[in-house]
Amino acid sequence: MSKRSLLLVPVSVALVGCVLTDVPPGQMVQVVTDPPAAVCDLMTDRGRATVHATPAVAMVPIGRGDMTVTCQAKGFEPAMLTVENFARNFVPEQVVQRSLGRPDIQPPTPIYGYPDMVRLSLTPLPEPVRR
Repeated sequence: MSKRSLLLVPVSVALVGCVLTDVPPGQMVQVVTDPPAAVCDLMTDRGRATVHATPAVAMVPIGRGDMTVTCQAKGFEPAMLTVENFARNFVPEQVVQRSLGRPDIQPPTPIYGYPDMVRLSLTPLPEPVRR
């Protein structure tokens, strides 16, 4: 192996480890369903958390994208909700002012996260037709 390729290995490893350094590892999210006692999966681009009986709280891995919540309960159709990450439409005033020529104002660190609570209503399955 050449000296050049040996130098690239540590640099590559360092870059991979820095991809999501500005994002906190997780956030507590309360899941409430109607009816209660549903099983819910909370999925982000960094992982998944499962709630086995609502209402309950889950530690959700915070990613850069949205969170998808899917819930199911016996006798009900599955429900799905997409929860937007706070940072998706985050354009702070400081960034706008800097883009208008105010170099003295630094953009803040972006805020990533989801609401502290999500609610889903599940629809009952249709009654079977009796003949």
